[in-house]
Amino acid sequence: MSIKTIIDTNTLYSKVEYSGKDLYTKGLGGAETALINLAENLGDCTVYNFTEKEETYNGVTYIRYGFQVPLDKPAFIQRSVANIGQIPHGSILLLHDQIFDNKDLLCSHLDNGNIKKIAVLSNFQKKLLLDHIGDQYTSSVIKYRNGTKFVRSSVTKNKNKFLYAHNPWRGLENLLKMWQSIKIGIPDAELHVFSGGFFKRD
Repeated sequence: MSIKTIIDTNTLYSKVEYSGKDLYTKGLGGAETALINLAENLGDCTVYNFTEKEETYNGVTYIRYGFQVPLDKPAFIQRSVANIGQIPHGSILLLHDQIFDNKDLLCSHLDNGNIKKIAVLSNFQKKLLLDHIGDQYTSSVIKYRNGTKFVRSSVTKNKNKFLYAHNPWRGLENLLKMWQSIKIGIPDAELHVFSGGFFKRD
């Protein structure tokens, strides 16, 4: 059975209003972009998030997060399950860059089958997660591409080109402070900064 429901629990914390149209009209952050790409690839699905109003865009319906989330079918849950009262059986947790939920909470949901898989972004994140919940859950942890659409390009790659594409307050100042030290080790290193300052700092 294919999953046709996505729950963005980050809306419980950030309160960033967005829908699929915003990705194409004003740009969004990485987590929101990944979620929308996933939803559009699934097609004919429903996203529960902090949307301003219910709307359908590119075949995806966006509904303001609330208690109307259906519990009879599994869902993709982005980031966290800590503040969800009930989780549909067989759901998949997409960690993105989230700090891990409480160990006992995650293990309980894995053991009872509410969470079927936890998807991580890298082998490093997988190791950190298994250090947190235990190696007995290795088969329950999978890697995924974070909803990214890959485009092949003929552009010559520079392995020493670094891209900062986030909000400035999420580490750019620290990166700039250490950049001269990086240049000592990698003389031809390039730093490219792209930021729209989409989020407001708390």
